[in-house]
Order: sequence, then C-alpha cells, then structure tokens
Amino acid sequence: MREIIYTYIVYYIIIYYIIKMTKSLGENIAIYDNKIREVITQVIRNKAATINEYKKLKHIVPNYDESKRKTLEKILNERKQQIQYMIILKNKQNEALLKLLDYLNSLEKKDKKIHIKQILDEIKKLDKEIILLNDLIK
Repeated sequence: MREIIYTYIVYYIIIYYIIKMTKSLGENIAIYDNKIREVITQVIRNKAATINEYKKLKHIVPNYDESKRKTLEKILNERKQQIQYMIILKNKQNEALLKLLDYLNSLEKKDKKIHIKQILDEIKKLDKEIILLNDLIK
C-alpha cells in the first residue's frame, strides 16, 4: 500500500513540475516574442531614419565649407553604404520569394493560388523598394 501512495506522490510531484515548467516556458516565449517585436520595430525605425538622413545630407553637403563638408561627406558615404546593404538584403529576399514561388508552383493544392498571389504581391513590393533605394543613391 505504501508503494502505491509513494508512486502517486511521485507522479503528483512530476505533474506539478511539468505544469510549472510549461507555464514558465509559455511566459518566457511571450517575453521573447515581445523582445523580438521591439527589435523589429527598432530596425524599421532605423531604416527610415537612415534614408531620411541620407536625403537631408545629400541636399545640405554642398552648402558647407570644406572642413565640415568632408565630415558630412563621410557620414553621407556611411549612409549610402547602409542603403546599398538594404538593397542587397531586399534582392536576397526577392530571390528567396522566387524560390518559394517556384516550390509552390510544383505543389498540387487548392489553396496554393492564395499563397502565390501573396508572394507575387510581396515580390512587387520589394521590387518597388529596390528601385526607390537605387534611385536614392544615384
């Protein structure tokens, strides 16, 4: 009889800790999700700020004297490199979406048309962003 009671106690303890771990795991995932969301928001803000800084610097650099112009041109070139890197990333995203589109075309599912349309829309959006960024740095 004692063995059965001890077995139940052990099972109870194990279940208790599994439930406790699951709860803390869910809470940890929620915390990490919020952190990821914050980082993505910050990246988007920084991207917009970089583009705006580049536009402003491009227009004001010629108005300064030689000493300040060199400093501003250095900052301008840094922003230009960041924008070029954005273009490279967008091209890679575009390539990945084209590969996904190719894969979806090989599938025999009814709902693939919805996914294909979404991917085509995303590719068009990326193409527009690439063109705008290329025009900006020219």
